[in-house]
Amino acid sequence: MQNYIDDKSANNAQIAYNLCKKDYTYEELVAEFETGNIIKKQLCILNLPELKTQEDAEKLVFNLTGQDGRIREATAYKINELIRNNLYKRFFQTNTVKERFIKGITDVNPTICRFVIDSLEYIDDKEYIINALAEQISAVMAEIEGYDKLVKKHVLNKKIFKIYWSLEALISTVGREFSRQNLPSMENGKWKMENYFSFDVVGLKPDLLSIAMRAAGFPDYTIREKAYRLLLTLKNIQNSNTIEQLIQQLENDENFYVKLR
Repeated sequence: MQNYIDDKSANNAQIAYNLCKKDYTYEELVAEFETGNIIKKQLCILNLPELKTQEDAEKLVFNLTGQDGRIREATAYKINELIRNNLYKRFFQTNTVKERFIKGITDVNPTICRFVIDSLEYIDDKEYIINALAEQISAVMAEIEGYDKLVKKHVLNKKIFKIYWSLEALISTVGREFSRQNLPSMENGKWKMENYFSFDVVGLKPDLLSIAMRAAGFPDYTIREKAYRLLLTLKNIQNSNTIEQLIQQLENDENFYVKLR
């Protein structure tokens, strides 16, 4: 009879079984974040019930990038779970953590990208996040614009993927911040929406409109689709004929999916 389970798989299953049986202390779970065993580290991250220190939070976040995919996904999931809790949210506000989040947004695994983007809602300094995303998008676009026609397709696709998820994070963060900050107020017996941000979103450098303009003319339709959504978000924030013209241009795009919201 053929054996479909190799020795490595059997060993990993035994490690997982032993871990599930054992009651690890908080300190033992955190200590495993720095070990080399993938299965053990993954399960310890998933079983982490809380965070006690800033250092422990940064040990967790460190595993969001540069690790095996199973560890990165477990880390993204656990961060998303803990950051929602006001007891632990404060541990995710340092620049070290935010920089790791920006990198994690463009993981090759879309599930990780989504977890990190969702976690951005709980970062207090939205200006930092929006600026970092704008700079990342602008830099990758400049790289692509510098390529010649001989560039290998897989190289180009990796860059497009990075722009795609960075734009998704940017749209999500700007949109949520606008919705949160802009509450209706009464004026002359009528409700109106105050256009307010805690920072100058229009004056950001690189500015969001220039990013939307570059994305609107991108050869890849998935980036034009993100440009359309970004422009609809910017339309709520600033009055601009350019925004209206670009929205109209994309609503007549040759690709049907560009104008789907």
